[in-house]
Amino acid sequence: MKMMKRFARVLPFLATVLVPIAAHAENVGWTDWTATAANQVTGKLIFDAVDVNVTYAGQYSLAQVAGGTNYWVPALPYTSATVGNDPARTAAGGAATNFDIIQMSVLGARTITFSQPVRDPLIAFVSINGNTYDFDQDFEILSSGTGFYGPGTAVREVINGKFRLRATGGEPHLALQFRGVMDTIKFTSAVSEGWNGLTVGARGLPCKGHLSTAGFAAGTVCGDPGRPVCSTGDGICGGTLANGTAIPANSPVGAPFDGTCNASGAALCTSTVCSAADNKCGKTNGEDAAAEAECRAGALGADGKCGIPNGTDPKVAADATSCRSGVLGADGKCGKGDGEACVTTAECRANVCRADKTCGIPPVIDAGAPDSGPVDSGVVDSGVTDAGSKDAGTVTDASVLTDAGTKDAGTTADAGTPTGDAGTDEGSAEGAGCNCNVPSTTGSSALALLVAGAAIAATVSRRRKR
Repeated sequence: MKMMKRFARVLPFLATVLVPIAAHAENVGWTDWTATAANQVTGKLIFDAVDVNVTYAGQYSLAQVAGGTNYWVPALPYTSATVGNDPARTAAGGAATNFDIIQMSVLGARTITFSQPVRDPLIAFVSINGNTYDFDQDFEILSSGTGFYGPGTAVREVINGKFRLRATGGEPHLALQFRGVMDTIKFTSAVSEGWNGLTVGARGLPCKGHLSTAGFAAGTVCGDPGRPVCSTGDGICGGTLANGTAIPANSPVGAPFDGTCNASGAALCTSTVCSAADNKCGKTNGEDAAAEAECRAGALGADGKCGIPNGTDPKVAADATSCRSGVLGADGKCGKGDGEACVTTAECRANVCRADKTCGIPPVIDAGAPDSGPVDSGVVDSGVTDAGSKDAGTVTDASVLTDAGTKDAGTTADAGTPTGDAGTDEGSAEGAGCNCNVPSTTGSSALALLVAGAAIAATVSRRRKR
């Protein structure tokens, strides 16, 4: 069986020497196996000067731990957009120096143990023709292809809660990745055969800190400014954060990465700025910015603030994303015009959302301010009645009063001149030694004179009788 495999390996060796690697593939660590014991092979991985001991426990027929045949050519089955270097190399394009491999031939259980958790463990297989492996952990087939012993195919299946790798034809050569942070992988081989081989690797140690975080061990802090963010969920140092992404805290939480927008947090952002308003990358609408790339809306107004102000054309026609108000008016400009429906004041170009939920300044209502002219003082009419014209004529008493026995020493002549107060509605008649106040009737001076005359005549008559 192995002789046939040796003959079969000639074709792929001639067909493939160099394999193009995707631009974003990274160099991973492959185990340097160093010692063997009964049902056990040990070795180590090295990440940033940190040693991780690796132990394989289970049946094996041969362990190549110090040189030998390079079964990892061609590299095609083991490199991908994720993995840049095959098991024989420490870096993509480097010299092939590590030919270590563990050869298994009898079915049974196997366990791979790491002395400390590693990120995204890998297993590379050589020639698993006709075999089936059931794993406790889920995996993905990162790459496969024609290998040392020729072409072949395999599939991933889920059977009774186990994650199965099953060869479906030929001589499958491939690489598996177990996503996440772990320190143990367990699986069972269901078929015995001449031999099939494996080696173990990992993409690195799980990170514990973002770029430049102090206090963590070597190899556990993200060191690449292009991949500064430590995702503690999968232990991976990831790329910078897009605008609108929350600033992550460290795990455990610690300064300077405490989830707030500070100088260290801003360094994790693609735009290199963040907003203290919500502790996210990029500036919000209305905040000052130095460049358009700093704005979450993707637009910078002429006033140096993020977002397009109301009444101005949006950055992209019919798209309100760049508008500070987040809405477009009927005319296609940012913000709502007068009379258009609104929810908030910020939506309106007039900066007023009226009580009827339409934009515009409310009409001015007369508040009833007092007239500035003179106010009627309310003087009451004194009720002065016109007394009418008073007769100015003089009543003369022509009679001479003579005492029958005594001669009257003088003649008394009553001029009979009525007097009246021009300011009152009364007349006064005076004569024959009598001063009579006679009420006047309104508007009838003749009647007043007649009454006065009658009174004088009566007085004269009485004197004569005496």
